[in-house]
Amino acid sequence: MTHSDIKIKFLIEYDKMTTTSSYPSLTDYEIATVLDKAYNAVIANKLTGNNPRRVAFEGDIKAIEDIRPLIVTKNIEKADFNGKNKMAYNLDTMSNDQDVRLMYYLQSCVNIKGNKVNTYLISHQDAQRFEETDTNKPWISTPVLYLENHFIYLLFDSFKYNYNDVNDLECTFIKKPKPFVLPGLQCDFEDTTYFELNDNVAQEIINMAIIMSAEIVESQRLSTKTSINSFES
Repeated sequence: MTHSDIKIKFLIEYDKMTTTSSYPSLTDYEIATVLDKAYNAVIANKLTGNNPRRVAFEGDIKAIEDIRPLIVTKNIEKADFNGKNKMAYNLDTMSNDQDVRLMYYLQSCVNIKGNKVNTYLISHQDAQRFEETDTNKPWISTPVLYLENHFIYLLFDSFKYNYNDVNDLECTFIKKPKPFVLPGLQCDFEDTTYFELNDNVAQEIINMAIIMSAEIVESQRLSTKTSINSFES
């Protein structure tokens, strides 16, 4: 299915909605904006389990298959960063391909002395206990990391490893999908742009976009906004 097909299906269902008054026309830019909003909401719902089935990502085979084409693994080179037991990885340099940008982090492992070592994600508050300072010399059995701005920060055991021992980070994440709205207020409804996920997900996005567009054109705020709030969380 292409982006053009999705637009056509959206317009068909948009026109068939039961309503006491006819829906006004939407511009291509408005359609693309609503589809992008619905697209991001559907991905978030499948990842967190905030959906009618209450199944989070990788909870069953459907959840995996729905998102599978957006799951990628990339090597990230370490940045020039001076930390006692802290390594920085710049997410902007993970790939020359501009279409591969991190949307949701999943997992990673780090290359230490030529071996893959597992890592696990922690909060900023917990990171304080793992970072070496003048008053803290932690023992870290498994390297930990946290995300901040355009960087992933890795904390490792300075008793066991030094800065030169720690190399690339192999990061698995959900990438940002191809948008319907392009830079410069352009819309991508070309027949040559293929939708990255399966047809079932495309239909879910269309259904959600129709509900969201009802808020724009009809402003039935009590009933419609209540539904949208659950989609956007």
